[in-house]
Amino acid sequence: MSQLGGLLSVRASSSLLRRWAVYVATMGDDVYKGMSYTELDGPKWELCRSDGEVQTFRDYHRRVSIAKVSRREVLAAENAPGEPAELQPLVWSRNDTVRSRRRQRTSRVLREAADTHAPVRLPKP
Repeated sequence: MSQLGGLLSVRASSSLLRRWAVYVATMGDDVYKGMSYTELDGPKWELCRSDGEVQTFRDYHRRVSIAKVSRREVLAAENAPGEPAELQPLVWSRNDTVRSRRRQRTSRVLREAADTHAPVRLPKP
């Protein structure tokens, strides 16, 4: 596999590409908490022993939105780390705070709509 810009190039024999295609096509059959994955090399029961995997998330756009807000907030701090290895755990832990704020905001909007019998317009993520 190689990457050029935003394009991922996969080179393999036609039989291997067909097998991977079947693995990827059947990923949705086994979804756990909105996430599914398949290994691209090796038996499916040997988790994390391959050169790569394909993952899908039903809530991918929401996850990305939360991560963007978390990263922006962490980087806005006075003592924000510059190294990715130091930044990444801070962003991950900040995700819980951002997610919680969104849940509270959505709950508030729904309560207000129920009190006024107004149509519900949820805030954008």
